[in-house]
Amino acid sequence: MSILYDAELGKQICIQLAMGYSLEKLDGENNDFPPLPQIMAWLMEETDFFTLYEKARRIHSDLITDRVASIVRKAQQLLEHDTSLTPSQRLSYSRMVIGSSKWLVNRLNPKKSMPRSQNPSKTQQKRMDKMQTMVQNHSGFVDLPIS
Repeated sequence: MSILYDAELGKQICIQLAMGYSLEKLDGENNDFPPLPQIMAWLMEETDFFTLYEKARRIHSDLITDRVASIVRKAQQLLEHDTSLTPSQRLSYSRMVIGSSKWLVNRLNPKKSMPRSQNPSKTQQKRMDKMQTMVQNHSGFVDLPIS
């Protein structure tokens, strides 16, 4: 049975997603939300809901990025001020700070920090778009947005 899309319910779902809940968790724990297959159908059929969903996922991603940045700052402070750390511990913390910092740079500025080999050329992009269109046409979900 299909449930008609309700914009307010869609907004509440997206707020939960932005806060870090998964779609599966929403489906299993909250009887106020429709079942997962219905949410998936809304994502494919309702442009406004899909837009809210994308925003919610970006917000959640930003929250994760903020948490990582906070962890890196704390680790840097520990490295600077804690003299009881062994050389091995200092090395581990330093590696974590460097690795996390690289991840943050990639996350906060993906186009500038992406290696050239990962930036598709115009020809590659056209091929990917064409393949995505072919997959959509054969999967029965013709109305999916092409990203």
